[in-house]
Amino acid sequence: MRRLTRYALALVISGAITIFAATLTDSALLLAGIGQVYAVGSAVVLRPDIRRLASASGGTPSTVFVAVTVFGVLSIAEGLSSDYHFGAAILAGGLAYFGLVCGIWTISDGETGAGAT
Repeated sequence: MRRLTRYALALVISGAITIFAATLTDSALLLAGIGQVYAVGSAVVLRPDIRRLASASGGTPSTVFVAVTVFGVLSIAEGLSSDYHFGAAILAGGLAYFGLVCGIWTISDGETGAGAT
């Protein structure tokens, strides 16, 4: 996928998630965080070398990642106030997703020796 196409698609994905989050929260700072985390995370995951590595079956590591992420997202969303905070949950899930794809990118960069493109 060409770089320009990848970035445009990442902005569309990020925009859709941010618009959805805007219906659930009114915090501009939280929405800015959601937008940038999902934009950069989507651009990274759309890289061909990342998609190749991310498509491998994960087994136990994937199960642990999902379980800890779900518990963390629920804890953050519940811990901020007496009500469930959907904006915080969306940001927390995005941060976990961003960490995962950047970890895969780091592994991929080590295997190929390629720089950031």
